[in-house]
Amino acid sequence: MSLIAGLGPAALLAVFAVYFVAGAVKGVLGFALPLVSVALLPFLVPVETALALNGVVLFFTNLVQIRAAGDSAAAAGRAWPVVAGMIPAVPVGTLLVTSIAPATLSILLGAFILIFAALSLTKPNLRTPETRRVPIGLATGGVSGVVGALTSAPGPIFVGYVVSLSLPRALYMGTLGCIMASFGLILSLSFWSAGAVGRTELLLGLLSVAPASLGFLAGNRLGDRIPAESFRRLVLAALALLACLMIQRGLAG
Repeated sequence: MSLIAGLGPAALLAVFAVYFVAGAVKGVLGFALPLVSVALLPFLVPVETALALNGVVLFFTNLVQIRAAGDSAAAAGRAWPVVAGMIPAVPVGTLLVTSIAPATLSILLGAFILIFAALSLTKPNLRTPETRRVPIGLATGGVSGVVGALTSAPGPIFVGYVVSLSLPRALYMGTLGCIMASFGLILSLSFWSAGAVGRTELLLGLLSVAPASLGFLAGNRLGDRIPAESFRRLVLAALALLACLMIQRGLAG
């Protein structure tokens, strides 16, 4: 007997388990929920459904992340340049969908992120000065908006920018949450307008928010115990791994 999106009870519980694990990873690092879920969900649902679900879950779990971080006003103050730059860039990226091969973009983006992570690990003083925060944030939003429209995966760019601000962990989590919640909303609206998110996908996505949020809260508790410099290195190492996977996927494509 099917319940939602053609999934029986066991498959539905498996989807929730995937989002719990993905939420836990996000709780530790502040990102990577879509990476984990997209790697596992295609064994349970079509890839298109997995992407549509991520748009819904991404928005709501980042609201949880913002609330858990506290001082949302300070986080929004760091995030707004990226969001402002991202909004007009998404339509531009949509127009470029047919002109840039996804494999090529994945390789270029992965190489850029890998170089950034390597420089940040070997040169800890690689920072975004406060006087340049707004223009660099706007530029980051512009690039991530185009990349997000083309690939639905601008997360590494967001993380790279926020890491370069050298924020305390709580403010890092809140700022990243504000940026990703904004992107999740834009992504959900895009999927909805394209017909990729219907009532069934929306319902399954909303039901998946609870296990993803519980996973996030569990992972966030673990992350709070990690010293600041160790946390920065952990994030950069995860970012480097993600970049390598992007390059490998681009070469395979």
